[in-house]
Amino acid sequence: MKYVHLLFPALLGANVQAQFTHDLQVKDDAFDPAILTIAAGDQVHIFRDNSAINPHTFTQVARSTWDVNGTTPLPGGHDLRPGTGDDITIIPTDTIWYVCTHHAGVGMKGVIIVTGANGMEQAQAQQRYHLAPNPARSGVALLTADPAPVRVRLCDGAGRTVHTTTLHGTGRIDVSAMADGLYIVEVRDMREALLSRRHLVVAR
Repeated sequence: MKYVHLLFPALLGANVQAQFTHDLQVKDDAFDPAILTIAAGDQVHIFRDNSAINPHTFTQVARSTWDVNGTTPLPGGHDLRPGTGDDITIIPTDTIWYVCTHHAGVGMKGVIIVTGANGMEQAQAQQRYHLAPNPARSGVALLTADPAPVRVRLCDGAGRTVHTTTLHGTGRIDVSAMADGLYIVEVRDMREALLSRRHLVVAR
């Protein structure tokens, strides 16, 4: 019976998913990190860098607004700006697109991506899509056995969209005009649900 009593709490604890708090810092002309991936149920603590001298906001916007560096707030969205406090803590339930309303035009924006709670399901979905070659010079192939159409978006380290395309199954992505560096490749279905998110290095 001793072993039963010792083992039961361990088994019970194995099924409890811990909640994590991620820091997102508002710096001068940048968010750190600009692209943040969290698990469902995690918290995000958004706070200002004390060294920042320019006015900045963390303003949630619609995806269509984010794509064109717009600043129209999303109705009911999160909005941290001068006069509303120095920090907020949120628990996102879906992807959050956000900008600084003062500096969105120069690329001060970011995204919080929420992955599903089922880690195995997420891992299986991730494995359906691969990039080759990686690092890439002029082009990279998205490899998949799934013929369904997908939207592919490449973002740079600041969260700016630098390339978008639609592919039907395996296809080639032209990166010849992109600067050397690290990029995020998002694969989404035609309803914008995230299917895969991978890193791509462009190096020549």
